[in-house]
Amino acid sequence: MLNLKKHKIFFSFLFLIVNCQLSTVNSFSQATPSPEIRCVFVNGVGDVTITWAIPPDPGAVFTQYEIYSSTNFSGPYVNVGNIATYPTTSYGHGGAGANTQQVYYYVRTRSSFSGTTLAPAFDTVSTIFLTVTNPGSSVGTLNWNPIRNPLLSTSATTYDIYCDYPPSWTFVATTSSLSFTDTVHVCSQLINYKIEITDAFGCISRSNEASALFQDNVVPSTPVLDSVTVNIFSDNAEISWQPSTSTDVIGYVVYQYNGTSWIPIDTVWGYGSNFYSNTNSIADTQTEWYLLAALDSCGNISPLGNNQNTIYLQKSLNICNKTVTLNWSPYINWPAGTAGYKIFMSQNAGPFNLVGTSATTSYTQTGLVGGDTYCIVVQAYDNNGRTSFSNKICFNVYQPTQPVFTYVETSTVVTQQSISVSSYIDILATVREFRFERSDEHSTLLIILEFLNCLCSL
Repeated sequence: MLNLKKHKIFFSFLFLIVNCQLSTVNSFSQATPSPEIRCVFVNGVGDVTITWAIPPDPGAVFTQYEIYSSTNFSGPYVNVGNIATYPTTSYGHGGAGANTQQVYYYVRTRSSFSGTTLAPAFDTVSTIFLTVTNPGSSVGTLNWNPIRNPLLSTSATTYDIYCDYPPSWTFVATTSSLSFTDTVHVCSQLINYKIEITDAFGCISRSNEASALFQDNVVPSTPVLDSVTVNIFSDNAEISWQPSTSTDVIGYVVYQYNGTSWIPIDTVWGYGSNFYSNTNSIADTQTEWYLLAALDSCGNISPLGNNQNTIYLQKSLNICNKTVTLNWSPYINWPAGTAGYKIFMSQNAGPFNLVGTSATTSYTQTGLVGGDTYCIVVQAYDNNGRTSFSNKICFNVYQPTQPVFTYVETSTVVTQQSISVSSYIDILATVREFRFERSDEHSTLLIILEFLNCLCSL
């Protein structure tokens, strides 16, 4: 009995040992699985580096990683490299051409299990291929693809966008979308972009670098003229305006009408500039027309705005009646129209005082004093506070010198049809003409000599 018990104990122990050995053989005899690719990184020339997580290899049967690539998801795939070092987590594929198209990858693990075993690929991933479209404007549209759809569970859910203007790579924006619209204010610049997305493994997937020509072809907004006026001291035309609402404006081009076309005559520099005086103006002899355009930093010029003009004032003086009749060119193109005109007059170099108003372009001033000197300007105005002065006209109310004497000296019958009359006149008097008249009274010829000594209209 004792011997049997000893045998039973031995068999039980042997059975446990056998079971333990079988379990150990099973656990160490599995093939090494293929790794999971976490990132696909494209450099500036289109080479690709793929990064993966090391797969488990409990049986130490790993032989090598085999990397396959294709430019089409459906294949065919080509083996582009093998790595026989198990702890390796990346592979660089030179000459991949990922700067011109998407490139697809998967990795398979070869093991020395049951001879040679090539594990199936865990997944297929793609490089991020970025395109930038821009029709020669300041706005570009970026589009790209994910490395996998859906994204890996360890992948970030947003993409970071970078551009290389100014000359170093600069962060632009973050988006969860696969497209982005960027606006760049440059005159003409080729700008590169790239897209990045991170993974919890600690690596980054990066797209190719894609570029587009950005150009600022947007013309600035047209400045609004406030007024065109004449400086009553210099007789120069002066122009004032509201600055353009486009903040990239660097100056304003002044145009003048020459009778047939608009000619640029000068440029006023500075965004906030709002005044110009034309030192070559002859606004005291004619009406002058002006308009403006804004110029931006890229040389774009705004459309021409509405023109406005100087007021040209003229006079007709009647020294006999002591009146002056004024006529002037109308002021045009204020947004609210011209409300009317004010007439200012200075007497004998005194201050200008308001002497009248007019809704038309004419006015007659009465009550002038003979021998006095007058200067007159006309001011147009609207209902929004805008004003414009005309040129200044100055004149003297001339007083003619009366003749001291004028009489007929002789009257002689020359023939039956003609009479010779001789008169004696004051040659120092201001006389425009003499008029001889005759009448028959009581059969006697009466000859009357009259003089017109007042030149009434000047």
